[in-house]
Amino acid sequence: MTTKVVLYESIPEGMRVIEAFPSNGFVSTIAAQRIIDGLDMKVVGHIESDKIQGIVVIHNSVPLKPIRVYAKDDLCVIYSEVMIPLEYVNEFSKALIDWFNRLKPKEVFVLAGISGAEVSGEHEILGIAITDEMSKRMKNANVNKIENGMVSGISAELLMHCSGEGIPCVSLVTETHFVPDPMAAASMIKILNTLLSVKVTTDELVAVGKEIESQVKDISEQIKRGKEKYKQMECLTPMYG
Repeated sequence: MTTKVVLYESIPEGMRVIEAFPSNGFVSTIAAQRIIDGLDMKVVGHIESDKIQGIVVIHNSVPLKPIRVYAKDDLCVIYSEVMIPLEYVNEFSKALIDWFNRLKPKEVFVLAGISGAEVSGEHEILGIAITDEMSKRMKNANVNKIENGMVSGISAELLMHCSGEGIPCVSLVTETHFVPDPMAAASMIKILNTLLSVKVTTDELVAVGKEIESQVKDISEQIKRGKEKYKQMECLTPMYG
């Protein structure tokens, strides 16, 4: 079986596309899920592949394919709940590029989280744009340009395809410290709200993110206190020899 995009219904050419495969802190998938829910988007397809056979995800008692395509109006989201092993990245990328050749997207946004230092509150969003027009929009949205770095996986393949075909594309990246990191995802959504001219709320993500950060800090403090007590016990324990 080859890897391919299967659609349940036709969608028009010239869609704006968001690509969201799992990344550090699950930033891309959390942001995409919130956009899907916030805009009440509909499942219109999935990626079929023998490389992900035997995997089904359950949401609200409904079995679903792990990599799905959502759409509403002129916006389309490629949403994956599974990591693609490195040896299969080329195959999945080719399937998406073949579909892009038919879809002729108006513009593409690829999302990712990368490991970084702990951040409280707003996370900085960095980006790289393919066209001058997208660079201007990115600057107007307060997205700082990536001067040097690396993009990997399916996002890298799609970025290079868009570059070669002249498709307006931007890769958005944010540093993440927690797993999961809803706060980073919330910052990503705020930028996408500007770039896509949509209104997706982030209050719930911010609340959950603050709770996770508080829990992680509490655990870290407990571990730190535990180590300090252990060192004190070592000093007080008599040694025999």
